[in-house]
This record gives sequence, C-alpha cells and structure tokens, in this order.
Amino acid sequence: MTNIIVLIPHYNNYKELLASIDSINETINVDVLIVDDGSKKSIPILSEIEQLYKNGKVFLEILPQNQGIEYALNKGLELIQNMSYDYIGRLDCGDFCAQNRFGQQLEYLETHQDIYLLGTWVNIINTNKEHMYVLKHPETYRGIKNKMYLNSMFVHPSVVFRTSILDSIGYYPTDYKAAEDYAFFFNVIKKFKAENLPKPLLDYVID
Repeated sequence: MTNIIVLIPHYNNYKELLASIDSINETINVDVLIVDDGSKKSIPILSEIEQLYKNGKVFLEILPQNQGIEYALNKGLELIQNMSYDYIGRLDCGDFCAQNRFGQQLEYLETHQDIYLLGTWVNIINTNKEHMYVLKHPETYRGIKNKMYLNSMFVHPSVVFRTSILDSIGYYPTDYKAAEDYAFFFNVIKKFKAENLPKPLLDYVID
C-alpha cells in the first residue's frame, strides 16, 4: 500500500503550524512529521496536535537548539528513511493545502512511474489571506531544466517526492544558506525526472 508522510519544519510559529496541519484534508491517510528547530517559545505539544489532526499519525521531533531550516529538514529526512514511507511531502507553517492535494499528487506519481518529484502551481496569498495571483512554474521536465539556472522552478512546500531518491542524492545541502531547497532540486533533476502539476494545490503566503 502506497504511503506518504509530510515533513513540516517549525520554529516559534505554533499558531501557524496548527493552521497548516488543519488544512490537510484528504480521502487518503497522510501522516505528519514535525521537526521543531529548537523553539524557545510556542513549542509544539504532541497531544494538542493529535487532538486536532485526524487524517493520520503525527510524529514530533524537538531539536535541542536552533540550527536552521536545512538542518531541521535533514533531521526529518533521516528519521523518515528509518520508517517505511514511499513518499515524502512538504508543507511549511503558514501555508495551506487545497482539498485532497496529496491524494492528487500521489495519483499522478503512481500513474507516472518515471517522475520522482512533483510540485504544483500555487496561489500567492498576502498576509491578509487575500489572493494575489497564481504562480505557474513550468510543467514539464524539459521546461524545468531549461529555467532552473534562472531560479528554482518548484515552490518548496508544494512538492512530493519518492523517498528512494535520497539513496542517490542524499539530503539538503547545508552550504547554501536560505537556498537549501534550490540546491536540493538541482541535485534531483540531474538524476531524476521531475514535473509540476498545472493546478494551484497550495496557498503560499507571502510575508
């Protein structure tokens, strides 16, 4: 049975973490792993999150000190590799999933076995939760490769990828501060096909 876990890094943003988790509304089981990057306030409480979220299991890892999102993400990937998940999804605190977002991405990946990472278009939302525009990155692998040298062609919290790619490319590079996702995606597309679904399946808040 195909299974997925969503990796969410957290740092001092508990209210938005709860809101983002609450947006996961699926007809399939979706488990969640939260990695807290040494928060000094608003530390996640597992029992509260489990009471809120009924779409799957919740795992919480609290790091002893703040190191940065790339280290929190890598700790999450390390933990997931020791579990038995076929797919890893991403979500950030303050961003919101469309209904059945992960189900739609998994359905596409299951019917396109040559695709190893799949992003989506996203709705760009301001801090007042007002829709601004739809960000439409290239859909095809060729289009993505042609433009990746200009900027990242994936919105990080929109992606789902096969756990198996970690055996080949490893974790997020830690020597590109604030661009760990861009570096990670470059490593992915060098070895694996990747695409974007032409649907806005995430509300991405610009703050």
